Amino acid sequence: MAIISSYPTVVAEPNDLLIGTKIINTGTIINPTKTFRIQEVVDAALGYKVYTALLTQTGVNPPVATVLKNTTGGTIAFAYDNVGVYRAVITGANFTANKTAVFITTGLTGVAPNPADRQLVPTVTSNTEVTLTNLETGSAATTNELGETTTIEIRIYS
Repeated sequence: MAIISSYPTVVAEPNDLLIGTKIINTGTIINPTKTFRIQEVVDAALGYKVYTALLTQTGVNPPVATVLKNTTGGTIAFAYDNVGVYRAVITGANFTANKTAVFITTGLTGVAPNPADRQLVPTVTSNTEVTLTNLETGSAATTNELGETTTIEIRIYS
């Protein structure tokens, strides 16, 4: 048997492997030893996959995302639909019905538009799309310009 302290200490990466035991209580192979990717262990512990990005948007352009983290297994692209209406479209994965949560944080940049005057409202519209509607506070009119530091987090729970 190896002495565990003789192995070097390293920084784990999402695709690194861990040795573990898969709990199986039926059949001829009971509790076999397996390898698990670190990202799989993290996903199982969290209970969701996540897409987090910083968004910027001006005029009639689609939002531009600076992706901070994406463990969804898919790619998310943003589209401009109409004044103040945008879509986040995922390919290669799905937004699971009744198990997808979207969180928006409008950053304060100190420049126009004032984020306090806007509310970005997310709606999961299908298993591949989330609609984002940018509303003016008070009038509820749709409006362009997300500002510079809007954050979106989409969680897909298992």
